[in-house]
Amino acid sequence: VYGGVLEARHDALRQGERLDAARRSDLRRILRDRGISTVFQPIVNLDERSILGCEALSRGPMGSYFEQAENLFGFAQRAAMLGEIEVLCLETALVSARPLRDSNVLFLNLSLEGLEFLEQTCGGLGRMVRQHDREPENVVLEITERTSAEDPALMVHRIAGLRREGFRIAIDDVGTGYSALHVLAELKPDFIKLDHLLVKDLDAEPIKQNLVSAVTRF
Repeated sequence: VYGGVLEARHDALRQGERLDAARRSDLRRILRDRGISTVFQPIVNLDERSILGCEALSRGPMGSYFEQAENLFGFAQRAAMLGEIEVLCLETALVSARPLRDSNVLFLNLSLEGLEFLEQTCGGLGRMVRQHDREPENVVLEITERTSAEDPALMVHRIAGLRREGFRIAIDDVGTGYSALHVLAELKPDFIKLDHLLVKDLDAEPIKQNLVSAVTRF
């Protein structure tokens, strides 16, 4: 019985390795064929009932494992290809955003690893944004609390440089628990995006109302 369990475990490991190898090949094909598409989610100003801007969301090939962003970026990180994938997503988003009005602020997502890769290979985020006829003042960089926790000192340094260029900063998924409120104090974001679990049923749950009020006042 023990031998059978070991053999089943080895079979599962071999199958997992074959699957990972196939997915790495698919990821390289996405990079080669530039197989990324961008969809846009509006950011709405509720007071003025107007669209403030749009968040660029990247998708892999339709119908594939990588169509979902979680799979695309999660596996890319495991395969040590996250920087390349994020730069491709950024380029695709900037091209796709050209028909948007200049007054629409463009929200872009990048990890710290993506920012570093961009700095080393393409001259930085500011240079790429300007190459696609958009000014940093009309771009908001979105980072997650998890991203800021990867290397807090380096993130603060990178954010300071981006602010000098004119970029604004948003922290996404606030309230998911990856880091403490000191992240907000250190990075001083222009926008705070509360996690959907924190605002779901907000009208009926006083504890959530108090939490959201505390964060926004902070």
